[in-house]
Formats: sequence, C-alpha cells, structure tokens
Amino acid sequence: MCTLTGVVSGLLGIHFAAQHKLPAAAALGVIAVILDCFDGPIARNTRNRAPHLPALGLQLDSLADAICSGVGPAVLVPAVGKWHAQVLIPAGLIVVAGVTRLAYFNIHGLSGGKLTALPIFYNPVVVAVVLVIPWEAAPGAAVAGAVAAGCAVAILNVAPFTVPRLRGRYFQWFLVLCVALTTVLFIYAAKGLGS
Repeated sequence: MCTLTGVVSGLLGIHFAAQHKLPAAAALGVIAVILDCFDGPIARNTRNRAPHLPALGLQLDSLADAICSGVGPAVLVPAVGKWHAQVLIPAGLIVVAGVTRLAYFNIHGLSGGKLTALPIFYNPVVVAVVLVIPWEAAPGAAVAGAVAAGCAVAILNVAPFTVPRLRGRYFQWFLVLCVALTTVLFIYAAKGLGS
C-alpha cells in the first residue's frame, strides 16, 4: 500500500507538471521518494507475510521507481523548459538512464554493501533542488537548471561509482531534506511561484 500510494503521488506529480503547476509537481515527486523510503521497512516488519510477497514487492518497487523517479522527473524537466525541443533530450536521458540503472540493480544488487551509481529514487529530489534555486534566486535560469538537472541525474544514474546505502543518520537527514523541500515547494505552489 505504501508503494502504491507513492505511485499515485508520482502520477499526480506528472499530472501537475503537464498542467504547468511545477512546484506542486516537484513536491509530489519528492513525496513519492519519502514513501519509497518507508515501503521496504514496513514490508520487512509486517508479520505473517505470504511467501510470494517479498518477490512481488521487489518488482512492484522497481516499477514504481520507473514511474515516479524516471518518468516523473522526465516530464517535469520539459514542463519547466516550456516543452522546447532541447529539453526533450535530457528528459529522454533521464528515462533511459533510470530504467538502465533499475535493470542493473535488479540483476546485480549491492556490490560489497554499496550501490553502484546513483539510485534512481534520488532523481526527483535532485531535480526539485535544482529547480528551487532558480525559482528563488534567478527565475530566468529555471530552464537552464532543468536541462542541467536532467543531464546530471541521467549521468549519475549510470556512472561507475558506488554509493553507500541510505541508513542511520544519513537516512534521517535525507528525510529532513525531503520534508523541508516538500514544504518549500508547496509554499511556492500556494504563492504561484515557478508556474
């Protein structure tokens, strides 16, 4: 249920991006990430789970990531860029790199307790952070920021480096960042900024 709620949040984000309600779209993408942080722990702590549910949950989580952290940012980036042709390239790269990253992880998993390349579920957060800065500091730079964010996450999703798993205080700080970012984005949405 947590994973599916995240999917709904991601789909609502895509809907708002298509309607050019960009801060709300970005906020809903980050909410999908927050829910993705909790679906695994909730599943692991659920008693009397049927034997087939862990495998089903793994597949469901991967498909949810493809929608919320692949397609979601890939729609938000060209929406910020007012659907100009040049922003379709980073949008396509986000999806291609993201699903490639998911497929690699589904086959190879962890490497020495670490993840290879930037996990796709960071994509909505990175894109949202890069968009918040221009909306706050230089509204005219939002398109360039969207293109840069799209290219950056696509490269990071397939780059040959390792990332530690999100645990302990890093997990807590990441959640604080996500909640703060969501709050700022909803304030922007209420004020009509970034739309």
